[in-house]
Amino acid sequence: MRRVNYAAKNGIIAIPTFSRATELSMCLDQVVLANQSFNIPILVIHQTGNEDVEKVLKSYRQHIDYYFQLDGDGLSPLENINRNRILAYIIGFNWLNSDWVLAIEEDVLISQDSINFINIVMQKYYRYPGFRGINLGSRIPKSDHNKETYSKLRFGINGQASAITRRTWNYFNYRKLMKKSASHPFDGEFESFFKSGFMVTPNASRLKDIGWNGTHAPKDSNAIYYKELESSWVGNEKLGVTGYTLQNVDHNWRNDIRIYKWFTTPWHIIKRQIAIVLSKRLK
Repeated sequence: MRRVNYAAKNGIIAIPTFSRATELSMCLDQVVLANQSFNIPILVIHQTGNEDVEKVLKSYRQHIDYYFQLDGDGLSPLENINRNRILAYIIGFNWLNSDWVLAIEEDVLISQDSINFINIVMQKYYRYPGFRGINLGSRIPKSDHNKETYSKLRFGINGQASAITRRTWNYFNYRKLMKKSASHPFDGEFESFFKSGFMVTPNASRLKDIGWNGTHAPKDSNAIYYKELESSWVGNEKLGVTGYTLQNVDHNWRNDIRIYKWFTTPWHIIKRQIAIVLSKRLK
């Protein structure tokens, strides 16, 4: 049965893609599966230059609602990654007037219930001032006790697959982000503001990274990073029929992750302003 509500109708699923045809095909398979009860528009940002990727996109064209091509020749891998992600947000928020954008890298698989998870969380928290968005990744081993739970974390954006809200996007100047795209990773630019609020994060992962052929993850498919995601990923289990439960637990794969507590927000905002002032003085 299709769920119809304010949050679900105004989202966009954005997939930037370039050179990994096999991974892209697997990614799109999972997106279509997760989206089948919602029909949220799918946006593809296609950096041209790979014939195999073009063939994959042609075979999935019936599922793609918005398709943009661009030429990334002459740009560094970092600049291409940044520009593609920022462009996805510009199109989703500024051009298509979406309330949230889920950006997924082409070498990432999302779980079958991931869109349902996003939909339910958006309904619950969308109008909360401190809500920044949803990260889909976790490295906590899945169990029967945590598969339908989530934490509210004071943390930055998960680049592999995450959804941010319009309020979050409106905080940033996309022209400045584009100017920094050659030298500053986009997630680092977002992190300070994100930590002044919270990102909802499932305690069992809604993503699986298969990007060992990429530019910014371990090259060894047996690296602990991939093993941890694999042990946490819920895959195609049918979850969330009765909803999801807040159960804050420590996500300790990075030492700067904190469980969100609303009363500590003023301190985090002060820290952020101090960091901004110091960074300007050092330039």
